[in-house]
Amino acid sequence: MINENERYVYSFSLYIPNDFPIVDTRLVIAQWKQNCGGNCDPDNPVVAVRFESGRLFITLQNNFERKTLFTYSGQATGKWLDFKFDVCFSRTDTGVLNVDLNNRRIIGYQGITAYSEEHGYPAKSKFYFKTGLYRDKMEQTMVIYIDDYKKEKLPL
Repeated sequence: MINENERYVYSFSLYIPNDFPIVDTRLVIAQWKQNCGGNCDPDNPVVAVRFESGRLFITLQNNFERKTLFTYSGQATGKWLDFKFDVCFSRTDTGVLNVDLNNRRIIGYQGITAYSEEHGYPAKSKFYFKTGLYRDKMEQTMVIYIDDYKKEKLPL
């Protein structure tokens, strides 16, 4: 876990096979969650890499509204996608979310990157990263590949 107002770089490579099922259902591939420890509403990822209906996109959520900050314009299947996330989770305008895809900046965001205490989150929150296939219940089998995961703390 990382603390609020600390800055980290996460990098990983993602491969979605050509035969991956294209379905219209919630699918989160990578996410940063704010540790709740109680009754938090909403309890969605603050930052998420999502794949729905064949569309790869990145969202930010720090209240009840989810904002799409980037949508991949090409076909996301059948090739390695190299992500680098420079993040500082904060309840103030000092929050940072810089994202590179294949060594090209796709998101440069500064602002609120955490849920507030009014949503039930503790002061001085902690955040954690998860990756995998987080989806609604389905019969179809899904396989993705994740490689080269790294996490590094940056000075503020």
